[in-house]
Amino acid sequence: MRMTMMVRFAGIFCMAAALVSCAGSSKQGPTGSIEGTGVEAPRASTSIERIRVDYQGAVTGSEIPAWVQAAIDFDTDSLQRLPGFEGKIAIVDYGVGQNLELLRSLVNNFNIQASVARRISNYVEASFGGEQLGDKNTAENRSFVEEVVATFSRVEISGLAREKEYWVKLRTIDRGKKTESEQYYYYVLYSISEQLLNEQIARAMDNIPARTRDQEEIRASVEDAMKRAAYNSVEEGR
Repeated sequence: MRMTMMVRFAGIFCMAAALVSCAGSSKQGPTGSIEGTGVEAPRASTSIERIRVDYQGAVTGSEIPAWVQAAIDFDTDSLQRLPGFEGKIAIVDYGVGQNLELLRSLVNNFNIQASVARRISNYVEASFGGEQLGDKNTAENRSFVEEVVATFSRVEISGLAREKEYWVKLRTIDRGKKTESEQYYYYVLYSISEQLLNEQIARAMDNIPARTRDQEEIRASVEDAMKRAAYNSVEEGR
């Protein structure tokens, strides 16, 4: 069966320790999101209806787990309070497709180790590139940030533990186009020790020499930001 990947990948980072920077920057999901799907509810003026038709645990009437709902809502504040996650970082990966087994295989075979590093490098690029550098915005310093981004894009973070998985099936009805389709949303929860991730970040940064005082300050700011996990990133279309 052919599977359409509407959203290949999404990641949510959050320190499971009580970090003000993470809690203060929690990103909320779209208003009116469909419970158990992570997609926005149709507005009253549209002809589109989305219905949750099945989910893991439906046979026994189980509730959707708190970690899944937190991932759906991009609620990093709740993720950091997951039981047993003290001193850890919670990372959620998900995919969407029409065939659950194929979807599960694709998501589970995805290189999450490399993906985490790419998320870090993307965060650096978005937060410290160009005008974000302020009075340090020079060609030399921009090149330095690009070097940091390139370095982390090649790193594979070790020590990630696969914790849990969960799936939800959603039916989308478009009365205007007279079409109807069903797709699965498959979520995977990972964890990594905060200390272990910090150590790997520090080692990678040691390989990027700062040539000026400005670059020393930039590198310190970048490393500190990474260690605080202040990159509640969501990436789509992977």
